[in-house]
Amino acid sequence: MTEHLQLIDKKLEHLERMHGYLMYSLEQVSGLMPINDWKTLTPKHHETLAAFRVRFSEFQEHSPNSPKQRRHSWTGINA
Repeated sequence: MTEHLQLIDKKLEHLERMHGYLMYSLEQVSGLMPINDWKTLTPKHHETLAAFRVRFSEFQEHSPNSPKQRRHSWTGINA
């Protein structure tokens, strides 16, 4: 396997891992929804929500539709 293909493979493995973490967090957060009274949430609930937010943000950064990923191919400038 060429070096370029190894980099692609490593990136795909990373995205699969991130997807797994995100799906686990989504499953955890789904049990809390809908939140009708934020005052009733425990510290564990807040930790669960924070973990989901972080994992979602990380996954979103790697999305081809994220502002970080969108660039004009001929200029290299962000769209």
